[in-house]
Amino acid sequence: MRTYESMVYTAVMAGQDVMYTVSPRYEGSRTVPTGYDMSAYGINSDGSVGIDFDVFIPNELSTGDNLGTQSSGGVPAPTGSTP
Repeated sequence: MRTYESMVYTAVMAGQDVMYTVSPRYEGSRTVPTGYDMSAYGINSDGSVGIDFDVFIPNELSTGDNLGTQSSGGVPAPTGSTP
């Protein structure tokens, strides 16, 4: 995520107007996201297109294990509800 966040920061600091969204993606009743949908679209002050991306970033450890799909004793964890 840091790569894309840095790209957005650079675009904003360069004077672009940027529409930036990050949305978590969940699987079933899990409370930890499997990943994040990230998108940004920017317009330069002269009206030309600036930053432009739409990506999915998996919620992974450096080992490649996805935090949103981990299990404990064969049971998906964590699950439940949030307030």
